Amino acid sequence: MLDVGIFRRDPRVVKDALRKRNLPDDGSVERIVKMDEKRRSLTSETDELRRRRKELSEKIGELRKIGKDSEEMVREVHALKEDLEKKEEELRRLETDIEALILRIPNIPDEEVPEGVTKEENKVVREWGERRDFKFKVKPHYEVGERLGILDMGRGATIAGSHFPLFLGAGASLCRALI
Repeated sequence: MLDVGIFRRDPRVVKDALRKRNLPDDGSVERIVKMDEKRRSLTSETDELRRRRKELSEKIGELRKIGKDSEEMVREVHALKEDLEKKEEELRRLETDIEALILRIPNIPDEEVPEGVTKEENKVVREWGERRDFKFKVKPHYEVGERLGILDMGRGATIAGSHFPLFLGAGASLCRALI
């Protein structure tokens, strides 16, 4: 997941990365920037409300020690508490929405990654070892995995979208071990 600071510092970098990956800019970058500004503003407001509530609570304690009436301040503290709870709930929703939007945006590719739509436009950076020449037609990994019962491409595509496998049994164990 990308850090929200990237969107804050230079949203153009994210937009360029989307373009480089041939993904449309659906306005998510601008929405994230605006939502982050609102989140930071709300954070400041909640911090100020907490500070004010703490200050009043201390004054109430001092007034009660000397036997003076503190009902006016108590009502103000209750009002501040209600306002703070509303703003904190709004802040939680906003943070959840920001995270959900950021999760939809892929990582920024390295600057040296070539632009292209097809795999033919990719360039080979290096090869290691010798290519083996098999006497039979080699099957792709997803066919082998499905035959072994360790992945299910159809269900994975249904759950998460195209090109996402669903790992099963030993395949899931292998994924967790690698992580």
